[in-house]
Amino acid sequence: MSLSSLSIVELGLGAFLATNLDNGLVFSAQLALAPEGRTRSIRRGQFTASMAVFAFCFALRHVLVGLPLWSFSFLAVVPAVLSVRGFLQLRQEAGAPAAVRGFVGALLVTFAISADNAATYLPLLRATKGATEWLLLSVWTGSLLLLLAGVTLISRSPTVRKAAAKAGRFIEPPLYAALAILILIATGIL
Repeated sequence: MSLSSLSIVELGLGAFLATNLDNGLVFSAQLALAPEGRTRSIRRGQFTASMAVFAFCFALRHVLVGLPLWSFSFLAVVPAVLSVRGFLQLRQEAGAPAAVRGFVGALLVTFAISADNAATYLPLLRATKGATEWLLLSVWTGSLLLLLAGVTLISRSPTVRKAAAKAGRFIEPPLYAALAILILIATGIL
């Protein structure tokens, strides 16, 4: 099957948007809750993990396409652990700062929420060859950069930061718990 360049752009954008809604929400929460000195490392972790997922899918597009979706369910472990850790930190006094992860945390969470990305990207990459596969990767990379820029701007809003400072320690644990459940649902375990 050969896809036109316009079809590749449309499918690439659609796949990115459909699989990165959860990523954008989690990334927004991480940035809004982070102290100013940690936001750069969180952005780097997000970018590095997303690019690694693209590279992983590109490198293994012919090998992993037959891998059942349920095999990605182990990725729910990372947000589940972060959720439990967050709930345990709620027992600390109210004035204690929220535990916000840096580079490694953003990297691990992004990997964890990328099971649906890999499952969606692999068939698209298998349908492309040569210039069209590079066009697809370019669309995803450009979309990722736009996502990072948009979320960074939103998370800098005084209203968002004020809300995160008030409720951040209560938002993060259920957000990660919901993410773990969504991964299990998306991979067909639940």
